[in-house]
This record gives sequence, structure tokens and C-alpha cells, in this order.
Amino acid sequence: MTFFRLFVSIALVFALSLSLGVSGAFAQNDDDQPDTSGPDSQFNEDQPATDQATSTESEEEPDASEDDPLSPIRPADTSSSEEREERRQIIENRSMQSETDRTTDSDGDGLTDYDEINIYGTDPEDPDTSGNGMTDGEMVAAGLDPTSTSTEPITTEDPREVPDESFSEEYVITAIEAVSESDTSGTERTSVRITGQGPANSYVSLFIFSVPVRVTVETDGSGRFEYTYREQLADGNHQAYTATVDNSGRVLARSAGIPFVKEANAITVGDSPSYQPAMLTASDPVGFFVENYILISIFLLLLILCIAVIIVGMKERKGAGIEV
Repeated sequence: MTFFRLFVSIALVFALSLSLGVSGAFAQNDDDQPDTSGPDSQFNEDQPATDQATSTESEEEPDASEDDPLSPIRPADTSSSEEREERRQIIENRSMQSETDRTTDSDGDGLTDYDEINIYGTDPEDPDTSGNGMTDGEMVAAGLDPTSTSTEPITTEDPREVPDESFSEEYVITAIEAVSESDTSGTERTSVRITGQGPANSYVSLFIFSVPVRVTVETDGSGRFEYTYREQLADGNHQAYTATVDNSGRVLARSAGIPFVKEANAITVGDSPSYQPAMLTASDPVGFFVENYILISIFLLLLILCIAVIIVGMKERKGAGIEV
């Protein structure tokens, strides 16, 4: 009877400790997870309070002008997990190609054969797939659909809304800085220069919110690009992304959002480490405990039972006058 009471007491204490431990582990994991209510929402913690209004669509964010060909942006389509996987595979497969395959441009139109076939749907043997007099590369650089004769810029998905699976470490914005330039009248004005990294010898879209602005820039052989936004950017909080979009405007892969603040002639870039959705892994202590807590619980329970049996046996032996 004494053994039974001791065992029950130890088991109850163990169960309480285990439940508190599991709850704490899950709570810690929830704290480490990004807020899935919007891409890159964890960056808001490091931004000024007013920046949270500009990191997502808000009433204060100006709408894109219908006359501005640089900013046709639509809500992202996140309905199909198969489509998201297809997007990821397109970019991942490109990075696995040989150097020759990644740079081959059979028709000399400025687009690699891989990009023509897998991203833009153009003919790698015909420099002018649409037949409108512009090469496929010129149309992509102008933000147009190279498979169409339309001169209307394509509307791209909003990179702030695309699924986390679209994030790729290959896409990075490395610097955002204010540069002083003189206009045609000799007046000094402040422009914004954005430098970044993407797939080599390709075209990437650069997004600036909350203008919003989307422009297409070409990366060099090392994947580097540089763009100077010469329009007057309002003082306040902004965010920049770079991404690869296909001829229909789907965001196939994107960088993390980089917050920055423009004040007069100065720009301050927010703290924004490379973003990747937090996932529990066996190498993560919290993840290991959560994934294997049932086995760990059984092991600990057996261990406590063994200790209890030893203690009870020792007490019984001592009570019987047997030398231990």
C-alpha cells in the first residue's frame, strides 16, 4: 500500500511537470514562429510603430495611379498548394542547372533558354515570340508579357501576400541608400538607390512600398543588380522586395521584405535578417521535445517507477532489519 501511494504521488507530480513542460515548449515555439497573418510580419517588431501601417495595405497607402506603368499590382493568389510547389520547383531547378544551361541564350534575345521555357513561356529559338517587333528580353524588361502583342504592363502579384514557400535565400536586397543627384536644371535632389542579389543573368522585379512601385531590372553574371528610383519618395516608412515573376505576373520566388525609413536626405534601413518560416526540426531542442514527447514521457515514467521500486525496497529492507 505504501508503495502504491508513493508511486501515485510521484506519477501525479510527473504528469503535472510534463504538462507544464509541453505547454511551455509549445508556447516558446509559438513565440519563435512568424505571424502567418501576413508575409514577413515579424519585421514589424523591429520597425517604428508607424511602419506597421505601411507593411500591409492600409488606408494611408496611396493607390497606384492608372497612368503609372510601373505599379500594376494585384492581390496574390494563394489558393493552390500544388501551384505553390510548382513555383518553388521552377526556381529550385534553375539553380541546379549547369553554368552553361543557366547562361545559354540560343536566340540572343536577352533571356536564357531555361527562363524562356520555364518562366516566360516564350520560344528559345525565336527572339520575338509575339511578333510585335520587340525582342522577348525587351518586353520582359519593360514589364510586358512577351507572349502577347499587348503594350499594357502585366499586373503582378503583391509579394507581401504570396505564401511563405515563395521565399528564397537567393534573393536579397543588400543596400538601400540615399544618393544626391542634380536634375536638368541643376537642382539637387535625393534619389533612392537599391542594390540587391538574384539569379545571375536574369530579370527580377523590384517592388517599393508604399508607393507602390514595380520595376524590372537585369542582374549581371554574378546575380547583382542596382536600381536608382529618381522620383520623389515621400518621407516615412517603406519596404522593398525583389522577386522573379512570370509572364502572367505570378511571383515565383521573392526576397524577404526590407523595411526602411526616409527622412529628408537620409535613409535608415531596418533590422531585417534573412527570413525563412520557422520550422521545428530534430536538431532544435524544443522541436525534438515536442516531436518526441510521448517517447520521452514513457522513458521518464519508467525511470521514475524504477527509482520508486528501489526506494521502497530499500525502506522495506531497512524496516526488516536487513543491512543495506
